[in-house]
Order: sequence, then C-alpha cells, then structure tokens
Amino acid sequence: MTLRDFFTPPATVLALCLLAATFAGFFLVPAGTILPVHWGISGEADAFLPRDAALLQLPAIMLGVVALIWFLTRLSVSERVAGARHGLRVVVPGILALGLVIQCAVILIGMGQEVDMVRIIVLAIGVLFVLLGNVLPKSQPNAVSGVRLPWTMANPANWQATNRLVGWLMLLGGLAMAIAALLSSNPQALLAVVAMSVLIPLLIGGVYSYRLSRGH
Repeated sequence: MTLRDFFTPPATVLALCLLAATFAGFFLVPAGTILPVHWGISGEADAFLPRDAALLQLPAIMLGVVALIWFLTRLSVSERVAGARHGLRVVVPGILALGLVIQCAVILIGMGQEVDMVRIIVLAIGVLFVLLGNVLPKSQPNAVSGVRLPWTMANPANWQATNRLVGWLMLLGGLAMAIAALLSSNPQALLAVVAMSVLIPLLIGGVYSYRLSRGH
C-alpha cells in the first residue's frame, strides 16, 4: 500500500487540523504552563509536562502509530494487505480524529477551562468503535486488521462470519461507551464500560470463530 492509501482526503484534513490545533496551542496556552498528559483510573491527571513538550507529544504519537501501521503493511505481501485497504481508510482518520479531540481538550485545559477528560476520551473512543464496527464486516482476510486468528485467516467464510459478528458487537460497544459518557461522570464506571466494550467482542468473537472452525 502507498502513502496515498493512508492519507486519504479525510485523513489529510484531520492531520492538518491536528497540526493547526498544535500550532494554535503555542499562542493560546501561556508559556511555562504545565499541562496534564495522562489521567489515572480516578479520573485525575497523574502525569504532566511543560507546555511545549505536552503539545508536541500527541502529534508525535499519532505520527508514530500511523507510521507503524504503514510499516506493517510494507512487511506483508500485497495479497494480505489488499483486504485491509477499506478498513484502513477508516482506522487512520479515526486515530487522527481521536488525537485531535484530545489535543483540543488539552489546549482548553491550558487556557484555564474545566474539562472532563475521561468523559471526552470515552465518548471519542465510542464513536471510533461505531465506525470500526461498521467497516469490520466489509473486510477480507488480511495481515493488518480484523479478527486475525489461524482459523479465520485460513477460511474466508469463517473470517466473514466472525468479523461480521465482532463488528456488530463493537458497534454496540461503541454506542454503550458514547451513551455512558453522555450520562455519567464517574470515571471508574466509564472505564468499566470501555473494558467490557473491548473484551466482550474479542472473547465472543474468538470462541465463535473457533467453534465455527470445528463445525459447531
């Protein structure tokens, strides 16, 4: 896959917005401000960096994640990557959008605004899961994304059935996270919803695909 497959128009726009927000942060957040960069299970910030390092950290992480995905596709044969193309066109913009949301929230904190970061992150992850849940059933066996187990990779029918199920479960999990973030400010409850929304699709999908491979 080429860089054009990764930086589709939506991904390019989001990447530029992330860079613009970062650039604006240097003007909106006073020099010398200490910004939070990590939040614990209690919902309170537990790690901090000076303004410049904090603002540059997230774009660097986003760039690293996208570069890692691209590098993995380069290591795989083209036939194993082609099936992931449709999914990556959602995954890459989704990752960049998540980074943009977090960056904007950090800038608002630096400007003295009250921001419930845990709720914002859970809501953003919920939306991302809804998008991924919609695209997962349309993927084909590939070396990058989807439920990649020996029996799904070996059997296209198993792959399609498993990823369709997991896609629906991820969509429901995403809706659950979004609704929870809108209704609750309890960080422990929100993180519990996130954990269940991640683990349930993985566990059910793994068991389902194995039983399907055994003819059950």
